[in-house]
Amino acid sequence: MKFPFEVSSKKNSYWNKYYSKTNVISKPSDFAKFVLEKIKKTKGFLIDVGCGNGRDTFFFIKNKIQTIGCDRSLTVVKKNNNLKKVFSKINFCKKNIKLKRKVNIFYARFFIHAISLKEEEIFFNNIKKNAFSTCQIFLEFRTDKDPLMQKGKYLSKYERFTDHYRRFINVDRFVKRMKKLKIDILFLKTSNKFAVFKKDKPHICRVILSYKKK
Repeated sequence: MKFPFEVSSKKNSYWNKYYSKTNVISKPSDFAKFVLEKIKKTKGFLIDVGCGNGRDTFFFIKNKIQTIGCDRSLTVVKKNNNLKKVFSKINFCKKNIKLKRKVNIFYARFFIHAISLKEEEIFFNNIKKNAFSTCQIFLEFRTDKDPLMQKGKYLSKYERFTDHYRRFINVDRFVKRMKKLKIDILFLKTSNKFAVFKKDKPHICRVILSYKKK
């Protein structure tokens, strides 16, 4: 399966360097396990946007979900493809992305808080353009109640820079943006227990969205 291929940019240098030093496969996230319970009886095609080292992509494939992973880091895409050629270098925040086939399950963990508000708008527009008549969107992201928001260089009310960029999401504003986009919210819950790693307890929002073309 062929997908659009893009030239690497300086914006990706942090993640290229990061993934060059990390192992490709690790255990799936708790969010992936949560999502699997929601989709295991669903027929269709899942795309893991901002897949990183492919931990969740591999997990879905192992559980017989037809899946591809995409990331803007060429380094991690090449590394993942050495194990299974289901990964493509796609920047979902680039306007007018056109995939070779329609998708009915969009999955993006820790992705929305890594992109700007303008990029978020492009991301959802690309989902609309590449979705079947209906689709589900599964997201997990850091909120503006996350303790990490108190660290790093101040860029704007919701944006910070530590070793890389983050935008901490105000959930109420996010809900309003979804209503404006005519995307339905099926499930939304926030907690500091969703993505615990050692002593780190980020404040996370889990959301399931549904989009239906008119």
